Amino acid sequence: MALDETGGEVINVTLAGNAMPKVNVGAVVAPVELEAMPWATNGRNGVAYRAKTLNAASGSAK
Repeated sequence: MALDETGGEVINVTLAGNAMPKVNVGAVVAPVELEAMPWATNGRNGVAYRAKTLNAASGSAK
């Protein structure tokens, strides 16, 4: 979930490589080297997210 002052949104993040991060499903995470890549094809568009890995976030979400 991406959070800012206007609210939150669940985002899918593709990870580089085959290593699975050591975090539980639903845990708050901090992406490492997160990239947002806009795309458009056949009249559709969006943003794809990619990160090197995911680390457990310090602190908790509010």
